[in-house]
Amino acid sequence: MSNKILQNNRFSLSGSSLLQNIEKEEHIQVPREEQSPTLPTTHQFPTGHTLSISIADNTLEICDQNGAPTVNISLQKEGPIVEVAGAKLSLKSPKDIDVQCQNFSVNTEEDIYMNSNGGLIIESTQELQLNCEVDVHIRAKVIWLN
Repeated sequence: MSNKILQNNRFSLSGSSLLQNIEKEEHIQVPREEQSPTLPTTHQFPTGHTLSISIADNTLEICDQNGAPTVNISLQKEGPIVEVAGAKLSLKSPKDIDVQCQNFSVNTEEDIYMNSNGGLIIESTQELQLNCEVDVHIRAKVIWLN
């Protein structure tokens, strides 16, 4: 922003004029190009990761050292779409983590392990299926069926 624009937008009040209504002065409009800083379209981090911003596509993407996308945020009319891929993803919160969605899928190549120091409740208002190609083991002090 130029000094001329700053000087023309400056005004001061003193003495008895503090108690008077101030009429809004006309300020010089700053051209749109000068109002917002120009963002780099690409930035490389010391780790080799690359951040790319595409204003035209409404996307922000972080790629790893080999160019594979690890974080992609796409701003759509219906809301942002966030995709994250990494060697390990971790969520930690001292309070609750809530997930609300239409469908929820978890697919793993190996095991799923769920542990709770409190209760574990699985509820369904429709049919609940448990499918296993080998044995099912249930250990408990008491097993209640219907």
